[in-house]
Parts: sequence; structure tokens; C-alpha cells
Amino acid sequence: MKVVTTSVSVTSGRQLEFIDVTPSVREIIRTHAIADGLVLVSARHTTCALVVREFQPALLEDLAGLLRELIP
Repeated sequence: MKVVTTSVSVTSGRQLEFIDVTPSVREIIRTHAIADGLVLVSARHTTCALVVREFQPALLEDLAGLLRELIP
């Protein structure tokens, strides 16, 4: 079984920001010629969250509104 470990740095410029890491993950898969398997994506920072969803701008607006309401 082929195992690849790599990291991607992402910098946020705002207090609340959604960053799509899909292109970075796809590039890593392509670069290492991975055809089948699993991908584990994790965040090392405690104030970061990973959400697996279809990328829809309206959904992100709703999620941002909810987060601002729950965590002023």
C-alpha cells in the first residue's frame, strides 16, 4: 500500500473565512499518481474547523450567519 504524507499551509486574512482546500488536495493526489485509497485531511490549529460539504456560496453565507449568531 502506498502511503503519502504531506502538508499544505493555508493563511486566513479574516476572523471568519471559508477556504476551499479541494484544489490543493486534488493536486497532491495527482502529483503522487494515487488512483484509489483514502485521504485524511486534518487541521492542526485549535481555532480551525474542517467541514466536508458541497461548495455552494449560499450555504457558506448561511453557515457564516449561524456562526456569527452563536459566537458573537
